Amino acid sequence: MYSIIISKNIIQFGGNFLFFFLVLVIMLDPTNTVLHLKDVFFVLLVGYNIVFFKPDFRYLFHIGVIYFVIALCFIIAEIQGNRVYYDEVIAVCKSFAPLVLLLWIRHYNVIRLTMIPSIITCIILVILYILCSSESAIEIVVFNFMKKHDDMIMMSRRYFLGVKLFGMYYKSLVCLSELQLNLDEDEIKKEYSQGVSAHPAHIRL
Repeated sequence: MYSIIISKNIIQFGGNFLFFFLVLVIMLDPTNTVLHLKDVFFVLLVGYNIVFFKPDFRYLFHIGVIYFVIALCFIIAEIQGNRVYYDEVIAVCKSFAPLVLLLWIRHYNVIRLTMIPSIITCIILVILYILCSSESAIEIVVFNFMKKHDDMIMMSRRYFLGVKLFGMYYKSLVCLSELQLNLDEDEIKKEYSQGVSAHPAHIRL
């Protein structure tokens, strides 16, 4: 009996370990362009869950509905004669892949496992914000690094009631537009200084 309890604890620890690092990687590298570990930990966690934990198939219907709606949208686009890029189809389907983890979510204390990754991410962002807002040279270096890695952290300067503000925030699934780098240097500086807006034309998936 005691050995069975130990085995269950070890199995749970393994799952918690993979879940923790998956969340950490997603938070630190949302675009998966720096660490390149998001897919690795996701596949490992799903495989681990399949082997050691019993799935809750009640969520299977909800997951299926979401993918059905996605497929239906692209089918309608094809029928209407709109050009569909299949790499985008794959990307959209892949972005919803974490929903598969709902089948095993009851085995994890999500709040507890995401607390430390959230704190780590906040500390890193605060440090970067202080460095960038205090030294323009550091801001330029960080900005160029982010542009080379699909804007994993969005940066902008804007004015609010005559006060110049500097903002930094991690990219999400739905993010605001990136700067157009095919413009000349003065236009890029102007666009960056104005920041990004929530205009529908500036929103992309």
